[in-house]
Amino acid sequence: MQTRAVIDIGSHSALLLIARDDAGGPEVLHEDYVITALGADMEATGRISEQALGRASAAVGEFHDRCKAARVSSLVCVGTSALREAENAAHVLGQLAERVGCPVRVLTEEQEAVLTRRGALSGLDVSQGAVVCDLGGRSTEITWPGFTGSLPVGSLGGTERYLSGDPPDPAECRRLEEHVESILSAIGKPAPGSPLVCSGGTATTLASMDLRLVEFTPRLVHGHVIGHDRLDELTARLVGLPVAERRELQGLEPDRAPVMPAGALIVGRLLRWSSNTQITVSARGLTWGVWLAWSEIMILDG
Repeated sequence: MQTRAVIDIGSHSALLLIARDDAGGPEVLHEDYVITALGADMEATGRISEQALGRASAAVGEFHDRCKAARVSSLVCVGTSALREAENAAHVLGQLAERVGCPVRVLTEEQEAVLTRRGALSGLDVSQGAVVCDLGGRSTEITWPGFTGSLPVGSLGGTERYLSGDPPDPAECRRLEEHVESILSAIGKPAPGSPLVCSGGTATTLASMDLRLVEFTPRLVHGHVIGHDRLDELTARLVGLPVAERRELQGLEPDRAPVMPAGALIVGRLLRWSSNTQITVSARGLTWGVWLAWSEIMILDG
């Protein structure tokens, strides 16, 4: 059995999945993530800062060491929105590739959306007709049968562009919500009755908060359902507290506290847009999708 690993260098977090081929599906040996805020300040500068690059480089370096310790036979490293858009992406990619020991494949929006959908739906008891929304730091990938799209809104970018207050004031929150609504109105709607699956750090954090987890536990988060009213309660709590108090909330990783109000507000708009009464949270996403696609010899460079 071969041991394969995937590293996802996202706009807000870097993630690692190490799994072994098994007849019954992947046997997970290790999963990890580090909040790097790689895309911090890109709304203003258009560039990835050296400080953000340093954080991401340290994270992928740790992941590379973990892969060596696990005797990984093959490694794929992918990048998403920040690495697609940054003016200095070539410099950043070179530095990260040197640190991780392999090229970083920057996925197209469509590749990211399709692979994320595959990962997010794996292991969930939901219809294959589900709407999958993966909310990242600078973009949100949305798919349903017949539609694949990447929307230019995420928890980090939404925070930097709209939510300057601590805590954010209602007018700021409404401007962000209106921005999300205008983007969603341009893409149409899925078929009525299509369940909504949400993946990414915002969704899994909301599930961890709802479950009051002391430590993030993927098996408990994966498939957790949050109803409309409970989502509103969690959002109101996040929006109503300054970041210092948010950091103390059970189930919320302190480093994610600055971007959670924006993330929760965006999830709320997605729920209303999809005409659902609840979200199903997926603890899986792009790393899983790449691993599953790669295990079948799919070509990612397409």
